[in-house]
Amino acid sequence: MSLGAVGHPAKDGPTNSASSQTVWEDNLDDEVGFWNRYLSTSGLEWPEEFQMRLDPNSVVTDDLVGRHLRWLASTEVSILDVGAGPLTIINKTFPGKTLTITATDPLADEYAAFWPALASLLRSEP
Repeated sequence: MSLGAVGHPAKDGPTNSASSQTVWEDNLDDEVGFWNRYLSTSGLEWPEEFQMRLDPNSVVTDDLVGRHLRWLASTEVSILDVGAGPLTIINKTFPGKTLTITATDPLADEYAAFWPALASLLRSEP
């Protein structure tokens, strides 16, 4: 098993005989299990990241995101975080901008089941 881009389990990608959908479905238990451990331990070995994800005043420090935010003329910025897991990794504030972050994940109902405090944040839209 290797680590994916944000530190959670990712198995080998699709082969010629397996579709992306099949690989995704085969790894759902690993994904949900990772996030269950992450939430129940307040971040596994990443406690600072966990606290940042919960902090409504966390300031964007990512150079790429910051560069794009500075480039935008609008002071009101909407961000869609697709596949966010149970907690977006996008920081919540940026000087001179008002950020509205919409985080979505196809496994939101599973995440809400093991961390009920998130249920109001992790709602499914029909």
